[in-house]
Amino acid sequence: MSEEHYLELCENPVQFEHASSVNNVFFDEANKQVFAVRSGGATGVVVKGPDDKSSVAFRYFCILKSHHMISYVKSES
Repeated sequence: MSEEHYLELCENPVQFEHASSVNNVFFDEANKQVFAVRSGGATGVVVKGPDDKSSVAFRYFCILKSHHMISYVKSES
C-alpha cells in the first residue's frame, strides 16, 4: 500500500504531480501557482493555484524549423 506524504500548510493544499525525468515542476511566487510541465508541454501543462479559478490544464505544441519557432498551438484539455 503506497502512502502519500506531504506537509499541509493550509486546509486546502495544492496537490500536483511530482518532478521526474518526464515531468518538471515550477512555482510562480508572484501568482502563487504551481506549474507541472509534462514532456516539454507536448503531453500537457497543469497550472494549479490557491483557488479553482487560477487552475488550468492545456497542451502546448511547437513547430520548429531550423531551431526557430514558426508556430504554436495551445489547446485546452
